[in-house]
Amino acid sequence: MKESKENPPTIYYNDMFESEGAIRLSIFHEIGHYICEDEDDSKDDLADYFARHFMCPTAYLMLKGIESPNEIVAFCGVSFEAARNASANIASRKKKFGFKLFSHEEEFIKKIDPIASVA
Repeated sequence: MKESKENPPTIYYNDMFESEGAIRLSIFHEIGHYICEDEDDSKDDLADYFARHFMCPTAYLMLKGIESPNEIVAFCGVSFEAARNASANIASRKKKFGFKLFSHEEEFIKKIDPIASVA
C-alpha cells in the first residue's frame, strides 16, 4: 500500500520482550526498508546494514577511539552482540585501510558532530 497523507508510513514494535537496544535496532531496520523503497520487505540484508551502520557508525566510532564491545555498548546503547559485530567491523576496516577516513565520511561526521576533529 502506498503512503499518503491519509496513510502515512507506520512502524509497530513490541516492547514487552526485547531490550531497548534491540527495539531501536528493529525500528531503524524498518526505517531502512522505507528509505530503500523496499515495499515488500525483500531487502532485509540492506535494511540490516542500514540499521547497524546508523546505530554504530564505524568511521565515527574510530574517530572517537571507541572500539571495544563494552565501549560501543556504552556509547551507542546497543546490545553486546551488536557491539561485538561493530567492533569486528572496526578491526577489519583498520586492518584493510588503517585509520583512514574517506572524504564522504569526514563530510558526514562534520555534519553530525561539527566539533569532532577530523584530521
